[in-house]
Amino acid sequence: MKAATASITPHLDSRGVRLDFGQFVSPPSRRLDVDGLLFSEMTGLSPTGVPRHTHEAAHLCLVTHGVYKPTARNASGPCSSWTVLFHPPATHHDDCFATDGGAVLMVSLSAERFRDINLQARLPEESIVLNGYQPGFLGAKWLSEFRQPDDISTTALESLALELLSDAGRISPAYPGSPGWLKRAQERIEDCHAEQITVRDIADSAGVHPVHLAREFRRFFRCSPADYIRFCRIDRARRRMLHRDISLTHVAQDVGFFDQSHFTRAFKRTTGITPTAFRKLISN
Repeated sequence: MKAATASITPHLDSRGVRLDFGQFVSPPSRRLDVDGLLFSEMTGLSPTGVPRHTHEAAHLCLVTHGVYKPTARNASGPCSSWTVLFHPPATHHDDCFATDGGAVLMVSLSAERFRDINLQARLPEESIVLNGYQPGFLGAKWLSEFRQPDDISTTALESLALELLSDAGRISPAYPGSPGWLKRAQERIEDCHAEQITVRDIADSAGVHPVHLAREFRRFFRCSPADYIRFCRIDRARRRMLHRDISLTHVAQDVGFFDQSHFTRAFKRTTGITPTAFRKLISN
C-alpha cells in the first residue's frame, strides 16, 4: 500500500468549495492510494458545518456508521449504515449525517482511472444509491481489508472497488433492457425472503414461466433467485446485527434460517466473515 500524497486543501469558486481528486470537506483519518483509486476514511462526522461543495473526481461512499443524508440530484435518502453511494465527477452537494459520530469510507477515482473504468462499466451520469444485497456485503469486505490489511489487501481493495463500480453501472437508470416483470419478481423475493418460496411462486407473481425467470434473473442480477433470497436474508441479518441487544440466535430465526449454525455458515459464505467477526468489525 502506498501513502496518499494528494492535497486536502479545498479551493473556492462561484459554486462554493471545489474539491479536487482526493479532497474532502473533513480531513481523513487514514488514506491509501491503490493505482489511481484513493481510499480515505472519515470518522466523527457531524450533522452541521458542511458547506455546499463540488467534487471534481468521481467517488464511491460507503456509510460505515450513522444515518447519512444525501442531497445530490437523484440520490434518495436517508441512508443507513452499509449503504454504498456512487457520485460522478462534478457532483454538487452538502451531504451530512443526522446525528454526531457518522463515518464513511470513500474511494476517489483519478481522472485517468475514471475514463478507463467508464469505458467498461458505463458509470451513471448522476449520483446513485446502490441498494440491495451485494453492495453492502462488498462494502463490509472493503472495510475489513482497509482496516485489517495484509500483503494482498491492495489487490483485494482494488477488486472490491471495481465490483462496486460495476454494480453502479449495472443498476444505473440508463441500463437498457430490464423488463417490468423482473421488478415484480425482485419485490416478491424481498417481501417474502424469510419464507420458504419456490421459483414457481416467484415466476407466478411475475407472470412468466419459471425457466424464463431463472434465465433472465441471472442475466440481470448475476445470480440465481435462490442466491438472491439468501442475500436478502443476510442483508436483513446484517442490519439487525447493528442492534447489539439482539442475540445472533434471534437474528437467525428472524430472517428465516433454521438455526444459528445454518446462519453462520450462510453468512460467512456470503460475506467472507462470521456474524461474530462482523459484529466486532462494526463495533470498532
